Amino acid sequence: MEIQNLKKSFNQNGGKLRVLDNLSFDVKEGETLVLLGPSGCGKTTLLNILANIEIKDEGIINIDYSKNEIGYMFQTPLLFDWRNVFSNIALGLEIQNKIDSHKKSNILRLLKKYDLEDFKENYPKTLSGGMKQRVAFIRTIITDPSILLLDEPFSSLDFQTKLKLEEELFDFLKNKKIRTIFVTHDIEEAIALGDRVLVLTKRPAKIKKEYSIKLYEKNPIKRRQEPKFGEYFKKLWGELKDETKE
Repeated sequence: MEIQNLKKSFNQNGGKLRVLDNLSFDVKEGETLVLLGPSGCGKTTLLNILANIEIKDEGIINIDYSKNEIGYMFQTPLLFDWRNVFSNIALGLEIQNKIDSHKKSNILRLLKKYDLEDFKENYPKTLSGGMKQRVAFIRTIITDPSILLLDEPFSSLDFQTKLKLEEELFDFLKNKKIRTIFVTHDIEEAIALGDRVLVLTKRPAKIKKEYSIKLYEKNPIKRRQEPKFGEYFKKLWGELKDETKE
């Protein structure tokens, strides 16, 4: 998966608002690439382009969409109030006409794995924020994506719930061949989850710096306790704070 010289602008007040400026990067098989940047710098726009929701102005996106299933998890769960947990998860499969007994069994297996087995008939209004995000996560992975786009999926959750879902995501991704792009403006989250971190400038977004994260614990909480975690934090904070200045 490779992106070359990607550019995007929007029409605004009779002029052009540049959002993405000549972005180039790749994502290796089995890698979690974190895009770290200030709010409003264009991170979500980039994911929308990769998901074919928005159209780029210029650049090359080397993704074979006919062979790669893309899973996209948003900042908010986007669950349908009139569908219960099970049917919300099954929605993508229904749209693709891939729902069958095997997939239904897989949904039940994942509901059990993520402690939602007793809530499969519940409707979204009865669920906590963390439970809704678990439902959204299962819905995202049930289609067996080879590319995973995650747009600040834990940013609205309390810290304990966020850490729990980080653990679940990390556990899911290990030993998988999925290419993952995780968007955040949370430095700790970037280090805890990422194999590489790209620091983006404020809008229009450019790649300011790239860091390879060399931590050895296989758990995002334990990774936070490694001595090098603090070193990475200082470096990333130094890069990011300059981009938040007016």
